Amino acid sequence: MSKPITGMLGKATKGSQLSISANEIATNALTPKGRGLKRHAGETAKALVAQPTNFVVGMAASEQVRISRIGLPASTVDVMAKRLGMSRTLFLGEIDMKQSTIERRLAEKKPLTTTETDRLYRVEKVLARATEVLEDETAATAWIQHRIRSLGGVTPLSLLDTDAGVDLVMDTLGRIEHGIAA
Repeated sequence: MSKPITGMLGKATKGSQLSISANEIATNALTPKGRGLKRHAGETAKALVAQPTNFVVGMAASEQVRISRIGLPASTVDVMAKRLGMSRTLFLGEIDMKQSTIERRLAEKKPLTTTETDRLYRVEKVLARATEVLEDETAATAWIQHRIRSLGGVTPLSLLDTDAGVDLVMDTLGRIEHGIAA
């Protein structure tokens, strides 16, 4: 039996329902036509289990691309929502993903699409940076869900459905890090 992947920042998550096994990633991986990724799915999944890191920090960009093309298990949505202390419904609403689609993927045990996986990468990337700047993951998860005046009165999380939104949030974190009013 495979060891479960720990939380996205390499910290163990509570509850077995949040664990994602290498077999689940490999079994549920979809292969885009002509990309020959299916044969790498099991290897990638085993690498994720062998080195429990998050999906952004410390992972080579080529691995991020490969995993994104394979698609993370749909259960990763629940892992991230739980990590943020949010319900799946609220989390999906914030990042502009359709709940019915994710529920269907969960029921059919199908992975997320490349676009959906990228959305989760964006959340993870910003959360990792916020944790670094604020020096505490609890503070970072609170900040990412708090309405910020300099972001137009919306939550940083709600901006992570686009690259431009990620840039804006990352710029705000940089301003906070350097003591500039944000």
